[in-house]
Amino acid sequence: KMEIVEDSNISKIPSESTEVELIREGDNAVFRTNDGEYRFASIQQGKKVKVSKKNTVDVGSLVGQPWGSLYEIDRGRLILCSDLDVPTHTDPLSAEYKTGDAEVPDVGGKESSDAQRLSAEQLEAMKSEGQSGEKIIKALVQNSKTFAEKSSFAQQKYIIKKRKKYSAFVKIIKPSGFELCRGYYEAKPAVISNMRLDTLGQILTNGNIQANSQVIVVDNCNGLIVGSVFERMGGIGTILEIFEGAQPALKIVDLFNFQVEKLQSIHHYPMKEVLLVNDFTKTPKLEGPVPTVPNTRFGMIPHDQQKTHARHLIRNQVDSLIITTRYDPSAVFFPLFEHLALSRPFVVYCAYLQPLAEIYNRLLIDKKALNMDLTETWMREYQVLPDRTHPMMNMKNNSGFILYGIKVEDTP
Repeated sequence: KMEIVEDSNISKIPSESTEVELIREGDNAVFRTNDGEYRFASIQQGKKVKVSKKNTVDVGSLVGQPWGSLYEIDRGRLILCSDLDVPTHTDPLSAEYKTGDAEVPDVGGKESSDAQRLSAEQLEAMKSEGQSGEKIIKALVQNSKTFAEKSSFAQQKYIIKKRKKYSAFVKIIKPSGFELCRGYYEAKPAVISNMRLDTLGQILTNGNIQANSQVIVVDNCNGLIVGSVFERMGGIGTILEIFEGAQPALKIVDLFNFQVEKLQSIHHYPMKEVLLVNDFTKTPKLEGPVPTVPNTRFGMIPHDQQKTHARHLIRNQVDSLIITTRYDPSAVFFPLFEHLALSRPFVVYCAYLQPLAEIYNRLLIDKKALNMDLTETWMREYQVLPDRTHPMMNMKNNSGFILYGIKVEDTP
């Protein structure tokens, strides 16, 4: 059995205590339902959140509850469940559902309309009376004419299907780079440039992100990369976020629940100023009122203060360069590549292969990088169940291409 260990918020230094971290008012949370839907919202007293297409709940009761708790949704209320209360698709059939023999072959196909003795009106009456989803499912099983003829595997599939329709559960998850990437990929993949969680992991690993590093980041994923880099660094180090346009777009950073004082290690700098830093013969002139650049949590920071600090960081050279863009990355890669220290890694993510191939060839010809690799990211999910372990029939779509390597210098 392969286990995935999910990192908690690294910005908080782990201690020897085993105290359970509780949800505070104002925290952001990831809501994941049993039918695979994701929602993102803040926890506020008296606030109602639409956690799925069919269910809207009051989240005020979550304040003071532990992260990772599972709740049953009952007419707009959240009822805390224990692990024993919630059956999963990996559990064997309970005795109350076992009416067929495991050796009986599956009859297959869809059930006919007369296979269920309960009518739609009776089911609606049970729901209006407030009966739980499990009670409704038990009634469906008892009144099914074909359930006993199914194999145990088919019986499990039948119950899982009915649970998705009649039982509603939601898990309250603490935001992390892993969970936010997975949630946005399932709900709104275009927001994060169709980046899967395995792609994010490769970017952070190949970029050698660690504490006490100075990293340049170009983030076209609405803050997912900046937030994930900050999370892995634990707020110890410096992130120089290069943006194009009038201001940075980092709305996902606010979902991480980072400590406000630690976000001072993230500095924002426009790409046009980087080009001026590269050309030492030009000095930018500020005309009229001093413009400002918005910072994610600290309001407005004077432009000249940002510029001076960013120039100091860039000219000292940085430890890592990460670029994620949906456009041609060469326009930003080569100006920023000059500020990467020797023997330091770079990672470029793009949805298209050709721009990365051009960068690869140019670096190869100029002998400015080694250990380069240009890969297409893909992931295949596996179903792991007793006697039914196999790859899933459908795979996720392409999640772009990654170019990574180490900067070197060709000296005689």
